[in-house]
Order: sequence, then C-alpha cells, then structure tokens
Amino acid sequence: MSHLKERKEKNCLNCNAEITNRYCSICGQENVEPVETAWHLITHFFNDITHFDGKFFTTIKLLLCKPGFLPNEYKIGRRASYLNPVRLYIFTSFIFFLLLFSFFSKSESEPGIHINFGKTDEQVAAMDSIAFLNYTAAINKGKPLTRQQYQVFKDTSNSILKTKYKTVAEYDSLLQAGKIKDNFLVQKIERKAISLRSKYKGTQGEKSLWTNLKEQFRHHFPQMLIISLPLFAFFLSLLYWRHKSFNFVSHAVFSIYLYVFVFMILLIILSIQKLQDYYNGAILSDILVLLTIGIFFYQARAMRNFYQQGRGKTLLKMFLLNMWLLFITILLFAFFFLYLFIKL
Repeated sequence: MSHLKERKEKNCLNCNAEITNRYCSICGQENVEPVETAWHLITHFFNDITHFDGKFFTTIKLLLCKPGFLPNEYKIGRRASYLNPVRLYIFTSFIFFLLLFSFFSKSESEPGIHINFGKTDEQVAAMDSIAFLNYTAAINKGKPLTRQQYQVFKDTSNSILKTKYKTVAEYDSLLQAGKIKDNFLVQKIERKAISLRSKYKGTQGEKSLWTNLKEQFRHHFPQMLIISLPLFAFFLSLLYWRHKSFNFVSHAVFSIYLYVFVFMILLIILSIQKLQDYYNGAILSDILVLLTIGIFFYQARAMRNFYQQGRGKTLLKMFLLNMWLLFITILLFAFFFLYLFIKL
C-alpha cells in the first residue's frame, strides 16, 4: 500500500468502475490522488525493480552465504519469496556498469607516459646523438635512424592501422588485376584500415582513433556479457547432460546467480583498488587476493551444492567450464573489436 492520499471520489481512474474500498475490485488499481512527488516516483521505480519489501535483501543474503541455494529453490518451484533472477541480474548489472563507468574508469585526459620500444618519449628525447644512433640501430635490425626517420618508424610500428596500400583505389586495382587474392572479410578490413589511416593521421590521430575504439568497446561490454551468459549455460548443459532433471533454464538460472555474485565481488575489488590510490597497505593486496580466490571457491561450492556431485568431478567440470568461458570471452572480444573497427 502506498502512502498517497486516498481519493474522495469512488470511481476507478483506470477502468471507471465503482469502488467500495481503497482498491478497485475489477482491475486492482489503488484509488489514490494521481499527483505524485518526485521522491515518490523515485522510490516507486526502485521498489518496482527490487521489490523493496525484503525480497531484495533476503535474496542477496542467501546468494552470498549459501552458494547454489537460490538456483535450487528456483528449480523446485519456491520462487515467490525471492527476487526474480532476471530482475536481479538487470538491477545488479545496471549498478555495476554505472559505478564502473562513473567512478572506476581512468580518464583519457590523464597524463600518461608513452613507451616506445622499452623507452619513454622523454628518455629518447634526452639521448645524445651517439646513444640515439645505437638505440635506433638496435630496434631497426642494425640500421640507425635520424630523428625524423625514427618518428615515422615509431608511428608506423605502433600503428593499429598497418597496411601497405596508400589508397583504396590502389588496393582495388590490385584486386582486379589478380595480384592479390584476399577474401571478403580481409578486403573489408583492408579498405577500412586504409580509409581510417587517411582520417587519423600521425601519432595524435592514432591516439584519437584508439580512444574512440576503446570507448565504443566499453559501451558494448554489457552486451558481450549478456551474449556470454547463454553460452555459459549451454556448456553447463553439456557437462551435466546425463542429469535429465536439469533443463537449460536450470543451467541459465544457475549462471545468472553466479554472474550476479561475480558482479558484486568485482565491485568490492574495484573499490579496494580505488582505495589503494590513497592507502597502499599490504593488507589491501592480501584482501584482493582472497577475494579473487573466493570467486573460484564460491563457484565450486555452488556447483557442488546445486548439481550434487562429488568434489573431484565438480572441480574437473569447473576447470573445463572456466576454460570454455575463457575461450568464448576471447572469441567475443575479437568479434566485437572487429565489428566496432569496421563500424568506425
């Protein structure tokens, strides 16, 4: 029940039915004044997301303290007492990425030290002529470079747009002449690299391109996690294919709760890392190590409690599952990086 004032009129604002008490007997809408304060709107939004009536904190407490308990409760049908796993994932991932992008991301405008072949720009600039010639000979197969040649060499070597073609027209003419035989994807990448190299010229242009690419990738990271979740659940279904009582939804719900737990621990880890900027005590490093180990310990306990297998089988399957997760993560990183590169 809300704390808004009850209307004197006895007609429902939603369906216009006659009302005898605070709630409409036809549609269930509460018969209160429609004018709301901003605070009521905010609390109503928060309540709708979390069911802020004890379910949220009960669910979080059980998630942290009893690994594997919540997915088992969902599987056997006891669901009304806890926050829906999909709603919980949406809420926690929203909070996680909001804090990640708002407070834990380093600003691109922060000054940095640029490393070039083991030396910083300042160290290279401070070299005398003999030291500079020896240094450039060491990084250029024994051939020393002038300062101007070194700048070109550095820009080319550090470039993410390495291509030997100067223009798209030159590349297309070589394709038509049959001198090069690239497949469709390679052609797409080459043309994009050529056009971007002309757009982002020089070291500053490369930095601007890299910044744009990282920014785009960062905003697509939540999508990558959402895609990885059903793939994670799919591999669980392969590992436990003999257990007929576990369908794909059971594996998906287990995966959701595990992801939510990892979100929460990562927030704690990021907070401690932020704290290390002001206090770099050994105890903080020890806590970070324990939290990282704790994620794997929690995963093992959750899998053993939920799937009811022995310790040896559980650890083996956890290892295989994490190897699969590493594989699909690398695959998704490569796919999204390539997709965003082509989209630039």
